[in-house]
Amino acid sequence: MSTPRLHLLTHPSAREACFPELLPGDWLLLADQGVLLLQGGHRWPEHIQLACLQADCAARGLPVPEGVHSLTDDAWVALVARHEQVLSWL
Repeated sequence: MSTPRLHLLTHPSAREACFPELLPGDWLLLADQGVLLLQGGHRWPEHIQLACLQADCAARGLPVPEGVHSLTDDAWVALVARHEQVLSWL
């Protein structure tokens, strides 16, 4: 089994390229404009951990939906440190 990866999605347009690459156990972190995907009623893969940057949601006036991990900047750094692979989707 592969080691879980962290996917950093920073723009909604990267969703279609990113989603097929998500493997069971991977984390998907929505940051910058990527947090706008939280308001679209999107279906999220059930086999991943979904997170967003708290500050980016607050800056856009978006509530964090139930089941989504809301991360501070310090928690983001810790999440990156726990993953051997970090993939950025711009």
